[in-house]
Amino acid sequence: HVYYYVNNAFKREGRTMKVCTFTADGQLQLGIVKEDAVISISAADPGLATDMVDLIARWAELESVVQQIDGPSFALSSVRLLPPILRPGKILALGLNYA
Repeated sequence: HVYYYVNNAFKREGRTMKVCTFTADGQLQLGIVKEDAVISISAADPGLATDMVDLIARWAELESVVQQIDGPSFALSSVRLLPPILRPGKILALGLNYA
């Protein structure tokens, strides 16, 4: 399978799965954004992935499991979306001069 992760979404063969890190009911969770709802990966299968870095690193083995998750969901407007990777190891920036 060929896939890539960009802008909080896994893309493969024309299909996109938007993943997120969020808080709901005071708990930090991983989720899948579908339309105006967030399905909690963490609540559906607490041992699946510890954080987004773990999910990305193990995506090849977890993709089919994550695609079938139909666990508890929250209205997108009721959750607080967080940065997908809470503590990135390195941040790179590039500035260009268009003059």
